[in-house]
Amino acid sequence: MIGIDRTTLNRTLQPLTKEGLVSNKRHPDDRRARIVSLAARGRNRLAAAMPHWKSAQREMNKIVGNATILALNSLLELTTQKLRT
Repeated sequence: MIGIDRTTLNRTLQPLTKEGLVSNKRHPDDRRARIVSLAARGRNRLAAAMPHWKSAQREMNKIVGNATILALNSLLELTTQKLRT
């Protein structure tokens, strides 16, 4: 769903798991599957970061313009769809 392969996802999750930000457990019914969820500590960190992210988004929109941001997002979505087919 997020467009990265399994090994990249695992490498990305390792430091987050070690820091207690995410929970990464085996699926009880399918040992090939994992259940990854945001831990309480991760939810707190996300809540603290969200105002900064929103501020950065507002600044980006101000500098680049909403029309450009919408066009860029559309092009990225189109590119993703074409790569998947």
